[in-house]
Amino acid sequence: MVFYAIKNKKTGKLITGTTWNDRQLFSDIYPPKLFDKTIIDTEIKCRKINLKYYKIVKVEIKELEEV
Repeated sequence: MVFYAIKNKKTGKLITGTTWNDRQLFSDIYPPKLFDKTIIDTEIKCRKINLKYYKIVKVEIKELEEV
């Protein structure tokens, strides 16, 4: 299963969400925000993501063995 995430080009961190004042949040506490291919363009516009500083990366979801 493939999803997309938004990654900061400088720090390499994935966006976990955006605040109402359009600041991107980075945190190891929260999981990265994942998007379907059909809505990634809309989300970039709505969240006002500047692709000069961020890039779209593919994220593959794999099921791991039970521990």
